[in-house]
Amino acid sequence: LVTAAQYVATGNSKLALVIGGDCNSRIVNPEDRRVAPLFGDGAGAAVISATNNKSEAITDIHISSDGNYGDLLMTPGCGVKNVCSEQVIEDILNKQIDLGLIESPIFKDDLIYREWLEDELVVFSNQPLPKTLKPEDLKKYRWICRDEASFTRNMVKDVFEEIGVDCKNLDVLYEVDSSATLKATILKADKDDGKPPVVSFISHIAISDEVESGQLYESRIRGHRIKRKLYIAYSKEGKHDAFIENVVNYLQQ
Repeated sequence: LVTAAQYVATGNSKLALVIGGDCNSRIVNPEDRRVAPLFGDGAGAAVISATNNKSEAITDIHISSDGNYGDLLMTPGCGVKNVCSEQVIEDILNKQIDLGLIESPIFKDDLIYREWLEDELVVFSNQPLPKTLKPEDLKKYRWICRDEASFTRNMVKDVFEEIGVDCKNLDVLYEVDSSATLKATILKADKDDGKPPVVSFISHIAISDEVESGQLYESRIRGHRIKRKLYIAYSKEGKHDAFIENVVNYLQQ
């Protein structure tokens, strides 16, 4: 409303349409009769225009905020947090998040687990790669690795031991602590003709769009498919929570 009024008052716009909406049914359990009747869905709209009639004008606008007691109205879990599986489990148990996706089977009695999908780790780069790589080919590239606490790194380490590759003999530039950072880094990696491509391991699913568009290229180690299962995890207390069930059902479609 403030922004619209300023556009009209300065003459940049003759009319402005302000729309506001709230959809609480996505996050409220309809079975909880203490809460559901208090918070419904709603929307409203207003057209703002210039006027010389003071009785119709916006006379004053005051904007302020007070963070005290914000936790009473907060709805946790309406965002994405990218951390290791151990931290995801801890956050669910501490009720910091509603549910999480984990890449390693860390099972706790107080949680519910559902198989989500099977994924595969692939070598990827922003430069063309052969479809398969021999163990000796791995030494030709510059590497960005995941941090040592990463489950991805531990899976890769096991495969490297199988094929006789020592990580100490690779040209490792540095380490990153998330797959999102890893993908962004490889996308922006330099393509100097005089230097080997920068590569790393990542989820095939995480880069499928970029591979299809030609921004990234993927390869696999000859004779080895590094597969893993991903799980949806959430508290048993949320078993009958409509919001959680809707999210879980959507993910499993």
